[in-house]
Amino acid sequence: MKILIIGNNSDDFTGIKREMIEAIRLCCKTLIVCGPKPEKTETYGRLKQMKTQHKEVYINSLSVNPLKDLYLIYQIYQTIQESRPDIIFLLTLKPILYGSILSYYLGVKSVFSLNSGIGRVFSLRTYKEKLIFSVIRYALRLSFKCNRKYFFQNFDDIELFKKLKIITLDKAVRLNGTGVNLAKFKYRKNIISKKLKFIMICRLLKEKGVYEYCKAAESIKSKHPKIVDFSLVGSFDETSSGVTKKELKSWVSNHVTYLGETDDVIDYLNRHNVFVLPSYYREGVPRILLEAMAVGLPIITTNSPGCRDTVNGENGILTEPKSVPSLENAMELIITNRKKINRMSYEGRKLVEKKFNINDVNKKIVKSMGIK
Repeated sequence: MKILIIGNNSDDFTGIKREMIEAIRLCCKTLIVCGPKPEKTETYGRLKQMKTQHKEVYINSLSVNPLKDLYLIYQIYQTIQESRPDIIFLLTLKPILYGSILSYYLGVKSVFSLNSGIGRVFSLRTYKEKLIFSVIRYALRLSFKCNRKYFFQNFDDIELFKKLKIITLDKAVRLNGTGVNLAKFKYRKNIISKKLKFIMICRLLKEKGVYEYCKAAESIKSKHPKIVDFSLVGSFDETSSGVTKKELKSWVSNHVTYLGETDDVIDYLNRHNVFVLPSYYREGVPRILLEAMAVGLPIITTNSPGCRDTVNGENGILTEPKSVPSLENAMELIITNRKKINRMSYEGRKLVEKKFNINDVNKKIVKSMGIK
């Protein structure tokens, strides 16, 4: 059996999607992964170690240039023609849109897609964005007809796609996020020193709630200067929704410590007590929340799609999206109930073990694809 996976980030094949790729690799003779040229040179070696073949295509996920998309369509067509796969697995929007329809016309009957959150695609703002959305919606309807199964990471996205008449429920498979590697993210006792340490780790997008976190931190720090600390970790994003360096500098001031970006979050998680992600971005299920819960951090996040799936009432607090006062109240609740932190830590770990184990998520994927 030969399987072809197409996504918009080749580094993800050896990063956040590594365990999923390895689970699929064990179920087939040949696995080909297709995506843009990796940004990290070590990705090539890692892909070889994982016994996968790699094909490069140019994908700009943010571009709406029709000529660039026509070239992408040609590249995907050529890749499918050359690879002759038995199964195609599509990740992210453009590969799903173009790969599904091309697979149908090229006679590949076993096509699967994974929706890991719809991000800003469904956020209707300007007239231009609404026009683009209407085209995407129509294209998604066509593409899903070509899929055997379509994987979602939360119930809200399934309901939205059903409401918009994009999918039928018989093809929808719900996963519990991407899951978390429990052997890698080990539980440890949440030790609180003199100060209660809050941390936020994310791509620095406005929709992730970076501004709300900084403003809430400013207020809380002014009330409790000697017993709390706030940290922020994340990479800058060049899109229109990205937080600029100038904006971040004015937001963090002297009440939030910006620690830069990292590829390894474990050390940062282990050095803090509470994890905060006030996101109003249409997440699948934020992987970083699962990782924080796995090592034993109570979480504060928003009552929004994907995020709310990680809180059961015992392990964290849900806040209103875009609401600084709501976020402040949640932080105050943690500060005034410090004795409950270890219990919340334990409940978070228990929840990821029960619901978000990456091995269980990957088993469901391969079983649904019929390759187990």
